[in-house]
Amino acid sequence: MEKKYQFERLDVLAFAKAQGVIEQSMTLAEMPRLALEAAAGTEASHIEVDWRAAGVMRSDAATGDVPWLLCEAQVELPMQCQRCLQPVDVAVETSQWFRFVATEEEADKEDEEALEDVMSLEEPLNVLRLVEDDLLMALPSVVMHEDCQPPVVLQARTPDFTLTRSGRPNPFAKLAELAVTPLAKGGEKAD
Repeated sequence: MEKKYQFERLDVLAFAKAQGVIEQSMTLAEMPRLALEAAAGTEASHIEVDWRAAGVMRSDAATGDVPWLLCEAQVELPMQCQRCLQPVDVAVETSQWFRFVATEEEADKEDEEALEDVMSLEEPLNVLRLVEDDLLMALPSVVMHEDCQPPVVLQARTPDFTLTRSGRPNPFAKLAELAVTPLAKGGEKAD
């Protein structure tokens, strides 16, 4: 019989001892912080986010058996290309191990030196929030198509932007003239 776990308030120690596994497929709308990163106009209820959490106990020479949690997730997220400003689908994937210790103080201390993320067992864990955090951290810092179609125009010319050629006097021409011929004491040009 498969056990159902409450992933918003998971008892990590019991989950790891039971070698529990949670596999979910949900919509992007159920991850509102991640949905904010999607391109404007994206229908969040039509995008699937697949994730999995697996708990295990591992032996540690110093402390004995220690609970660990593996979180994996993937989503094809429509984002805005920073070059052409058009939508681009970005494959976002994450696979992260978390080690758990008894207290928050111990987690803070060990997290500084550990290669893996260290978390506390003091409170039940919201696995969905943890998965969303991991996906947010896995987002690329700059989103671009490999090759924008149509190609991006890297310069702009506006046909009606010819103020200096339009016959109106250039306001800086007078300043240039003053720089060449200094004024006399009375404000008149010196000869």
